[in-house]
Amino acid sequence: MTYLPIAVTVAAALITTNVAAAKYQFVAMDNTLETQLCVYAGANKKSAFKSTLRKLHYGTKYRVVNNLHCNDVSLAKFAYQYGAEDTFNYINRYTYPSKKVNPKVIIRDIAKLDKPIVIHVSTGN
Repeated sequence: MTYLPIAVTVAAALITTNVAAAKYQFVAMDNTLETQLCVYAGANKKSAFKSTLRKLHYGTKYRVVNNLHCNDVSLAKFAYQYGAEDTFNYINRYTYPSKKVNPKVIIRDIAKLDKPIVIHVSTGN
């Protein structure tokens, strides 16, 4: 009997995460790999993010994650502010301690949104 409440809680958490990520639509302002990383980070597309990260040949994951900025904020903060939990956790793992984002619990009413909010993304490079 104790498994049912746990299963319901996990299912609700997964549904909430997917709804939060779907409320934004990210539009790349250019065709660079860096901007694609930003789009994937905000859209919570972890596998596409990791694949694109491997294509960048100018440094380690640490270097890319800590030097890339999306819409004038760090990559980790960008993923966090748009509720992209999977990519945020992956990115934050490679973020230097002085730049790490400390997650906070924020309750937002996402049910009132009729259509996704469009976010124009650029790296500023």
